[in-house]
Amino acid sequence: MLGLAALGAQAADKPSVQVIESWFIHAESIGDVVAKDKGFFGDLDVRVVPGGPGLSPIQRVMAASRDGVVALGVDLPYNVIRARLSQGLPLVILSADFQHSAMRILSWKPIKSKDDIHGAFATWIGYDTPIKAVFGKDWAQHIEVVNQTGDPATLGAWLNHRYEFASGMAYNEVMVAAEHAKQPYHVVSYSDLGVDWPENVVFTTEKTLREHPEIIRQVLNARYRGYRYAFQHPEEAGKMLAKASPSLNIPFELKGLAKIYEIMRPLIGYDLGRIDGTVLTRMARQLANAGILPQNPDLHGAYHYVPSGVGWPPGAAVAGD
Repeated sequence: MLGLAALGAQAADKPSVQVIESWFIHAESIGDVVAKDKGFFGDLDVRVVPGGPGLSPIQRVMAASRDGVVALGVDLPYNVIRARLSQGLPLVILSADFQHSAMRILSWKPIKSKDDIHGAFATWIGYDTPIKAVFGKDWAQHIEVVNQTGDPATLGAWLNHRYEFASGMAYNEVMVAAEHAKQPYHVVSYSDLGVDWPENVVFTTEKTLREHPEIIRQVLNARYRGYRYAFQHPEEAGKMLAKASPSLNIPFELKGLAKIYEIMRPLIGYDLGRIDGTVLTRMARQLANAGILPQNPDLHGAYHYVPSGVGWPPGAAVAGD
């Protein structure tokens, strides 16, 4: 009886956990949704917190951590590293959902090199870093970054030819363009322009990592088990996503999930969520060359890879969608 009482007290003493998403709940965050629904988080009290316009995962993680919450956030890697190096925030990257960028350039004309890109370049607030890195410090001599607006899915102005270039995620706006564009257009990957970075990294604070390493490991394992389950059982996962966010177009989200499946593929032998320090170092160097980070950026302590223990499922059901 004493042993059971002690175990109960230990469970009750476990801190609350938050996973703070970068955006609204949709296919991009399905790993946490499925993990919550299927009970993969186990005995942890995990709250999945949606994001949205003007809501910084970095600021929210810092605030929740100060309140004693074990807070993990999802954001773009360059935002986390810039906050650490330029603002001195004690943030640490733990894993990366997307092994390659999902962001694409939509263009009404062919793009063979960066020299074909000039004039108004539309993207969303906070997402202009990759295109600036393409050009380096003199990016403003080549492009004018403008805010991407208009329905459907922020592509309205581009579809109406108000500017030549727009931005799109492979699992969202690129699919919208395929449905709504009335004239031929081109889709270009940033990797073709020399910028190939991971996206949607999971991060926390140094203090949280130091004090709760096992909780972090448990959360990441559950999160990536959730993704793997969604890839293997997309229709069931779609129903869970619909419960979490009833306004979603689930067939559209599942079509996007097939794109996410591909960009989450790690190198053979690695788990879902792998981070590669050499890639982050190259990214930081490109950011410095663009004047976004200080020269010779030091990434010591900026990342601490926590293996998820969850393998990528080849031939998953979602791959055939």
